Amino acid sequence: MRFKNVLVIATFMIAFSIVAAGPVSAGKPAGAGGGGKGGGKPPRTSVTLVATPSTVDVGGYVVVDGAGLQANSTYYVGINSTLEWYQVPTNAEGKFSYAFPQQFNWPGTYSICVAAGATPLACTPVTVQ
Repeated sequence: MRFKNVLVIATFMIAFSIVAAGPVSAGKPAGAGGGGKGGGKPPRTSVTLVATPSTVDVGGYVVVDGAGLQANSTYYVGINSTLEWYQVPTNAEGKFSYAFPQQFNWPGTYSICVAAGATPLACTPVTVQ
C-alpha cells in the first residue's frame, strides 16, 4: 500500500511539473529575436582576412588585417605550413591588424590563417617572388 502511495505522488509531481512549465517550443530559444522583437544573438558575420601586400618580394614584410571575429578576444595568426603562431587581440569591433615580425625570405605561395585554437577560421594567400 505504501509503494502505491509513493507511485501516485511521484506521478502527480511529474504531471504537475510538466503543466507548470508550460508548453515547450522546439523553435528558437527564448530571446532569440525574430519578427522584429529584438534581443537574442547578433547576426553572424563571416571572418575575413586580408594580407597587404598579397604579393611581396623576397625579404619583404606582410601585414594582415582581420574582421568578423569576437570582440576583445585573442586569436592566433600564422603561416599555415609552419608551427609558429602569433597571438593577436581583437578590438571592440572584432578586428585586428598584425605586422609579421619576420621577413618572407623564400619564394612561393603561402597561406596565412587566423585561428581560434587549432581551428583555422579564415586564410589568405601571400605570394613571395
